[in-house]
Amino acid sequence: IVWALNVIAPFISGGESAPIHTLPGLLLFHIATALSGEALCMVAFSASLMYLWDYRRLKSHLLEKRPLMPSLQTLDSVIGRLSLIGFLLISTSLASGVALFLVPETRAHISALKVVWAFAVWGWYLLALVGRGYWGWTGRRGAQLSIWGSALLGLTLFGTIWNVTGRS
Repeated sequence: IVWALNVIAPFISGGESAPIHTLPGLLLFHIATALSGEALCMVAFSASLMYLWDYRRLKSHLLEKRPLMPSLQTLDSVIGRLSLIGFLLISTSLASGVALFLVPETRAHISALKVVWAFAVWGWYLLALVGRGYWGWTGRRGAQLSIWGSALLGLTLFGTIWNVTGRS
């Protein structure tokens, strides 16, 4: 919740940003799909950390009975599905962001750095998903790719906050 409030705060606070109720529908759609996709990728990030933690404990022969923890196979499946749905939402957000860039009223609030980072994150998740499906990058490698993708996503998030708050 704190993360989502930090993402949306620059859009609803003072300065040059308009209140959320006056934003065009496409911008609201863009924000909603971006937040949803990023949230799912953060859940995949958490599942990836759990996977790597359990994997390391398994290789160290330290695994005891864990009644509430899912198996490594279940965690890997969750990571793959969450990453796919998050990727689809991020793709939708990227497409709506390009459409917003074409609108003169919103173009002033979009920086080239934000666009480059957005395409970099999208490309990373595309590579991770293609690698997962085509080259068999599942398990530990899939979890590591998810963690690195989430780090890129976090950099994009901070770029958005710096970009919007830096203009006031």
